[in-house]
Amino acid sequence: MKDLFLEKLGLYLINKKNRYIIFFTIIFLFAASFTISYMKYMKIKAAEDKFIDISLFANDTLIKRKNLKDFINSKVNSDSNYLEVLEKLNLKQSTVYFLNSTKTHIAFENNSSLENRLNFLTSKENKINFKEEKFNSTEFIKETFQKLISKVEVDESDLIKILSIIENESENKPQLIITDFKIDKANSSSFLLDLNILKREFYKKL
Repeated sequence: MKDLFLEKLGLYLINKKNRYIIFFTIIFLFAASFTISYMKYMKIKAAEDKFIDISLFANDTLIKRKNLKDFINSKVNSDSNYLEVLEKLNLKQSTVYFLNSTKTHIAFENNSSLENRLNFLTSKENKINFKEEKFNSTEFIKETFQKLISKVEVDESDLIKILSIIENESENKPQLIITDFKIDKANSSSFLLDLNILKREFYKKL
């Protein structure tokens, strides 16, 4: 009787142990299957994300190339002498007008300081004048580095005019890139300007 009881107890424990083994085996297989599926999903998602990134990059590159092509084509046969627009500017005009009005007053007749100041502002000494320092040239493009021969005295309105001429998008303008722009305070209404420009001309359309 006792032996029969022990036999049944042993079978029960073995069967119970088997149930645990089967249970944990199922859990393990489920977890392994889930992990493998998740890894495959993440790999596919990463591939999709990479494809999207490549597509966006390719599209962005095409847009940039088109914009660059359109820009270059718009600059072909531009005016090589465009910087003469800057060189023809009359600077400090409000001061010149004031000095011309002042010198006619009896109190300033034959005032040498006033005359010298007026002569300087209206002379070539205070005109924008570039010299070509060096250039690079190929079949398609020519780059020249333009440097002011000497600093010029300007006021705020002159600075606005100069920058608008350089940065405007007129069809006959070559590509102009400011490489150096320095202003030093001369007095309450004047600045000394030093300016270097890269002028880029294109010869052929893309």
